[in-house]
Amino acid sequence: MTTKNKILQPETRIVMRSSIRLATYNPRTISDEAKKKLKANIKRVGMLGGIVWNEDTRNLVSGHQRISVMDEVNRYEPESKENDYEIKVEVVHMTEKQEKEQNLFMNNRSVQGDFDNEMLKDLLSDIDFDSAGFNEFDLESLGLDIPSLQDIEGVVDNTPAWSEDTEVNQLKRKVDTAFNKDRVVKEKDEDDRGAESYVCLTFSNRKAKESFMIKFGFDIGEQFIDGEEFSQIIERID
Repeated sequence: MTTKNKILQPETRIVMRSSIRLATYNPRTISDEAKKKLKANIKRVGMLGGIVWNEDTRNLVSGHQRISVMDEVNRYEPESKENDYEIKVEVVHMTEKQEKEQNLFMNNRSVQGDFDNEMLKDLLSDIDFDSAGFNEFDLESLGLDIPSLQDIEGVVDNTPAWSEDTEVNQLKRKVDTAFNKDRVVKEKDEDDRGAESYVCLTFSNRKAKESFMIKFGFDIGEQFIDGEEFSQIIERID
């Protein structure tokens, strides 16, 4: 026998992006690095979690950072409404006061609980840690080690020479980590995401890189570009 849920659940609806206003009072910010991780995750697995929209004010209650990523991916122009697209939202009806309270509540870490570090360590030892939003510093804080490039026999000799430029070195570390995980953690075949599946572009300076990214419609903060996507862009230009 089933009973009616005693907890109110909002209606789910498909609306156009142009119907949604980002709350100007929203105090939540996001770093460039965190936004890159969010964007990568959304592009990898899709939009997980509800986008909450107050139909009475047309303001977004929760989901500002996720919508900002969707705007970038869909190349939506807020002013002209160009490239408008559909979004599935949870529709609520609230006063402006209630809306502001819930905007803060749903972004308040103090009401979201904490990790059990021992259970977290067990989980992270079996999964792709960056896909869960963690970085190497997080793992070091938990006492977990990530295999370095030097720890893998035969890899160092095949590693190409890299520039001493700081930005390039940062990219190298990210590529090394991804490669190591393929070889050590996931034990993937060489034809998968191993060393033969990427190529590195370098520029004389940051401005040259930004000009390239803008020209081909990529976020200037991106450090990895999907090769197939770039190929399609070139074909359209040709």
